[in-house]
Amino acid sequence: MKLRKARVSDLKTVASIWRESLPDEYEPRYARKHLKERQSLGEIFVIEEAGKVAAALTFARDYFADSDYAVFLMVDKKYRRRGFATTLMKAYESQARKRHRRRIFSSVEPGRTASLKLHRKLGYKRCGFIDNLWEDGKRDLFFSKKL
Repeated sequence: MKLRKARVSDLKTVASIWRESLPDEYEPRYARKHLKERQSLGEIFVIEEAGKVAAALTFARDYFADSDYAVFLMVDKKYRRRGFATTLMKAYESQARKRHRRRIFSSVEPGRTASLKLHRKLGYKRCGFIDNLWEDGKRDLFFSKKL
């Protein structure tokens, strides 16, 4: 397993993992724009396994109130349950600590039980929700973690 920042050449694979892992949030034009923007800012971590991108986390620095926000966490189905999501979230936290952030944020749809368990395991606390955040009217639960 190799953790690194995403390269432009990784974006097609990351988009494919996104489409598979997060189909409800996948809209091709939005995905391409989001991935290109986050990659250009150095705000995508990927995990490479055997020379292939297996997982990714997009985040946004200084998203609000001088805090960072984990936007999309995705792991290729073939590579789940190997600790990749934990590794990506810890890398996200580490970059925030290095930048002296005191608090970070993330959000999860209520039905994504594995992601909810991961957030609890890593010490994130539920801090709110937003209904109708997406076009389909779904709710997102927001979590924060004090660093």
